[in-house]
Amino acid sequence: MDSQNSGKRRRTSSAVRGCSAALGVLLAWFLAPAIERAAFAAEAARADAGTDLFAAPAAAEVVEKTAAAKPDNPEGPAPSEPCGEEPESPDQKQIEELMRRMEEERRKDLAALKEDPAWKPSHEKVRVIRPCDPKAGEVLETFSIDGQGRILAGCYQPADRPDELHATDLPQRAFKAAWLRIISPDGKQLASWKLDVMPSAVCVAPDGTIFVGGDGRIAKLSPEGKVLAVADTPGLVALHEAEVAKQKAEQEKAEKAKAEKEEGKEDAAADSKEKKSGKIGKALLRAFGLGGSAEQSSAEEQAAMAAWQKHRAREVTGLTANDADVFVCGGMPEGFGYSVWRLDHDLQNPQLIVKDLRGCCGQMDIQAEGERLWIPVNGEHKVKCYDRDGKELLKFGKRDRKKAEGFGGCCEPKNMRIAGDGSIYTAESGPPVVVKRFDPAGKLLGVVALPEYASGCVRVTVAASPDESEVYLLNTGEQSIYVFADKRSTPTHEQTATIDFSGGEQPTQLNTFCIGSDGRLYAACGRFAPAMASEGADGSGAASRGPAAEIRVFDAGGTLQKTWSLDFTPQALAAISGGVIVAGEGRLVHYDFEGKPLRSADAPHVRELPALPEIPPPEKPLSAEEQKARAERLSAAKEARDAAQKALVEKMAQLRAAAGDAAKREALQKEYAELLREFTEQSAAMNEAAQTPRTKALQARAAQMRQRSISAVAVGDTDLFIACPMAKGFGFAIWRTDHAFGEGRLIAEGLRGCCGQMDIQARGDQVFVAENARKRVVVYDRDGKQAAAWGESQRGGLEGFGSCCNPMNLRFNAAGELITSEASLGRLKRYSPAGQLLGLVGMATVEGGCKNVAVDLSPDGMRCYVMDLGKNRICVLSAKSAKSAE
Repeated sequence: MDSQNSGKRRRTSSAVRGCSAALGVLLAWFLAPAIERAAFAAEAARADAGTDLFAAPAAAEVVEKTAAAKPDNPEGPAPSEPCGEEPESPDQKQIEELMRRMEEERRKDLAALKEDPAWKPSHEKVRVIRPCDPKAGEVLETFSIDGQGRILAGCYQPADRPDELHATDLPQRAFKAAWLRIISPDGKQLASWKLDVMPSAVCVAPDGTIFVGGDGRIAKLSPEGKVLAVADTPGLVALHEAEVAKQKAEQEKAEKAKAEKEEGKEDAAADSKEKKSGKIGKALLRAFGLGGSAEQSSAEEQAAMAAWQKHRAREVTGLTANDADVFVCGGMPEGFGYSVWRLDHDLQNPQLIVKDLRGCCGQMDIQAEGERLWIPVNGEHKVKCYDRDGKELLKFGKRDRKKAEGFGGCCEPKNMRIAGDGSIYTAESGPPVVVKRFDPAGKLLGVVALPEYASGCVRVTVAASPDESEVYLLNTGEQSIYVFADKRSTPTHEQTATIDFSGGEQPTQLNTFCIGSDGRLYAACGRFAPAMASEGADGSGAASRGPAAEIRVFDAGGTLQKTWSLDFTPQALAAISGGVIVAGEGRLVHYDFEGKPLRSADAPHVRELPALPEIPPPEKPLSAEEQKARAERLSAAKEARDAAQKALVEKMAQLRAAAGDAAKREALQKEYAELLREFTEQSAAMNEAAQTPRTKALQARAAQMRQRSISAVAVGDTDLFIACPMAKGFGFAIWRTDHAFGEGRLIAEGLRGCCGQMDIQARGDQVFVAENARKRVVVYDRDGKQAAAWGESQRGGLEGFGSCCNPMNLRFNAAGELITSEASLGRLKRYSPAGQLLGLVGMATVEGGCKNVAVDLSPDGMRCYVMDLGKNRICVLSAKSAKSAE
């Protein structure tokens, strides 16, 4: 119990010492014990009543109102009791009544706050992790998350401390024992590393190296927990240097005074000035509980102040690292602010880069992001960004208790973390306790977590899992870590079945699919085989065809009902009233539900392309002599090509060897260019020898057929949109026609898509494009004017798009929400048309790779279908609510 009280006293005193304004500090020092006691009493009362623990009052406002009510005592009484214990103050009841009234007012404000949509959190609590054993007197000080998702929790047993803050015999170590507990994301202890350094701050460098700091020392650990280096904090080193300089100055002064006394030349004016400053110093010392009674000697007061300053210099409130630097934040050796030092990874070469930071409650967090350093300067209600040398680059934030984009409380935000996409998590100890997310320019992205527990003016370490699916928050009062999961990350569907196209009596190749307005699944199957690259030795060969081109129709349960035969490869499908649109190889055909063609036309982009060359008739087989001569030409061409390639490789090796000789390298580069030209010519000659006129014609036709391909079709209210390759270049274009396939018009081009895939979906008179190579969704009106664009690359987290090129496919559900599917990941998400993430639909088990992952939903939304092109099947995901009902 003593160790717990000692730890409590240490945190309370730290909380007060951070205030830089003299009057605010004096009043906060006097009122903090009563505020803390009343807050805990109110918390207990609310807990007993079963109400929320959301509305603890702010200490600063109590300080402000009490100061205004008692202007006759600006200096404030000098408390003789340590923080956290009962003060002997006649104004205690007045303070508690003031707090009670403020709390009632605050609860009303917070009740209204929770009704504000801007304060609606994206995450909800899913579990609580307790790394330490409070019964053993252990204290959870802070934590960090490593690249493996492990929690590195700093725990310690406090050292016994004197009861009086103004005591000069503070222990050299603030702890009896300390550990870094390695905890799995689900709360299981994986390891416990004994430390000889106070774990006030913990961070993990990009290479996995761990740094732990506190009580005047910093340790560098390997990812396995091996201690690699230990050093004193730069602040403590600076204090020691200042003490040596001070002692030297005092010695010189004493020697000079002695000499002057002997000569009778004392300076009366200097003596008067010294006495005046001594009175001011005594008043401050007494106000901070360091000076005791007015009768104490100046020497005692100076000793007490020195002890306290030394204690502050030993503090480590923040620790962070990038690839090359370690940044350490702690109390300034002189004054009441905070400073930041930069060291190398060997904990050497300290440089003071930022000083005089205004922070309260013993808190000043820091976070590195590349070459930049971010600091939540809680005393100013701002987040500031500096370069590695301490030059301020930008800042954002303001005090506001009601607007979500502001920071409430007396001194917020307390802590922060940088997300993988560069956005910023901020944590406030409140009221209310809250985690928010901002972009690097300070724009609020949303409230992340709004836990319903009371807290004081304390540390609220915040971190996120590597994939950012979960957010972690330190609850100092409970010695625990709260874990919050994105509500949107809970899938609404899960995979329950597959529809296979490779097995059975009639295996085929699945190209794409759609769900018709009749609720049936229409699958486009079969395709032409690629044109031959070369012909047989006898010169014969013919264009071959793969599995029959057809549409297979399935009921909602995946049972095959009928098959339609086609005379072209179906590459894209879209549901339309009364049937489906089938598109491919430059053609558009509207079929009814029974497979009867209602209308047919060339796709509008075909008019921009040259006519298809005729397929030459099969060539007569070569005679034995002709085959022999052809083989000899091919062999000679290959031998010449191989010789040119060998010479090119040898010349490249000579170029590398001559890296340091500019003149020789210049001559070799000319020889290399000539050999490269020869290799190119010999390769072309070999290709020519391997082909016949018919082969060349087939390859030319195949290239033009690729230009006629149709990637996607989308049906709007009055329009039909077609995505296809551009007539020239390598991008994609969007064409518009009407439902009768007339009035074709190019409305957009230059779109970047990977792997021959560019999906589109229509909504009203707009077309939504999955521009997968740019990791975004682009929206155009029917005339091609860009109306919106949203989305970003994000390897971790849910809001952005991961893997190589995503989103790959799109679909609107009946509610007007846009469903996106991601290749390789098999992830389906819901967005508003404006790009707001609404939630996770589910995860389909698709084969990896950059492939078409067509997606569609049943009309009632209870089933979601996803194409797994690699395994030639469709994955069926069923709504969890339907499964639960069954």
